[in-house]
Amino acid sequence: MSKETKAVHAGTNPSKNAVNTPVYLSSTFYLDEKGYQDWANMDPDMMVYTRLNNPSQEAAASKIAALEGAEKGLVFSSGLAAIHATITALMKKGDKMVTTADIYGGTYAMFKEDFTELGIESIFVDLTDLENAKRVFEEEEIKPKIIYLEPISNPTLKIFDIEGAAKMAHEYGALLIVDNTFATPMSLNPIKLGADIVIHSVTKYLNGHSDMVGGAVVGSNELMNEVWKKLVHFGGCLDPHACYLLERGMRTLHVRMERTTENALKIAKWLEAHPKISKVYYPGLESHPQYELSKKMLKMGGGMISFVVGNSDEEGMNMVRKCKIPLEATSLGGVESLIEMPGNTSHMNIPEEERKEIGIVPGFVRLSVGIENVDDLIADFSNALDSN
Repeated sequence: MSKETKAVHAGTNPSKNAVNTPVYLSSTFYLDEKGYQDWANMDPDMMVYTRLNNPSQEAAASKIAALEGAEKGLVFSSGLAAIHATITALMKKGDKMVTTADIYGGTYAMFKEDFTELGIESIFVDLTDLENAKRVFEEEEIKPKIIYLEPISNPTLKIFDIEGAAKMAHEYGALLIVDNTFATPMSLNPIKLGADIVIHSVTKYLNGHSDMVGGAVVGSNELMNEVWKKLVHFGGCLDPHACYLLERGMRTLHVRMERTTENALKIAKWLEAHPKISKVYYPGLESHPQYELSKKMLKMGGGMISFVVGNSDEEGMNMVRKCKIPLEATSLGGVESLIEMPGNTSHMNIPEEERKEIGIVPGFVRLSVGIENVDDLIADFSNALDSN
């Protein structure tokens, strides 16, 4: 079955012949003998209490698992809650995790600060060059328990070779965890390339309407059962109504991703030709350093564009503030275009020199392209830049 059809139908849990999954607004469930037995066995599929499981959660998680080609899925109250539960389920004090500095700022902070306090060491390595990464592993005697990647990095849009990273991880006896938020299952299925676990901030493209916050983790039954225990202990469950919004949003994921990708490519090409734009980052541009890998690995370039206005934050902010259609706001993946500067939002707490090292230079702007008329968007950017 195609992913487009799965997006519409997978996971739907009808009741009384309803076409949509009802919202199960119940904190607790009637206990019969099976319920007691499931509780005693700590069965992840039991319906006892909504912190443990709920039909609304199950429906949304099942759809994501189907789209990613995974055995099982779990949904969380946020993307960071999903990451936290996953890492703490699979790592202990003294373990090492290898990742790259080119990741979402909140993830970077959690790895560098919170997990360090737990005795879990995060080692930041350039994983665009896997052969060099192996040399670093050997020279520094690094034996990672986990390798963590974003296939399209936030916000510099570097492309990472998931198949190669999976092979490398498994050579070292490590698991590969992939945050697939930017790519979405419509463009990339990391599990099919060897990844062990896929994480999403479902707030973004999967929901697609900027009206809920949530996270998801999918993988094998064995790994998800371990992550589920942390979901139960930490309590980061997703509200049933948010689950409904998420499942509803995913039904149009393929249509939205086709439109946002079409818009983004046209805008990226236009920006690249504009004299006031110093640099454009978009996986679908031939000028992208990993364009060949992008063509090979990704079905579509997606809706995220990053670019540099002039050579100063002042020029970048002036352009952002003069846009009329894109909203100046953090987050991404909704039907509306959003524009912001990561240096004073998602990555503001990363030291300036570290930001520059990964490419967040003065004037760096991130654009989440929506599904508006692309000519309207380009005209708006033209006016904003011409008056800058």
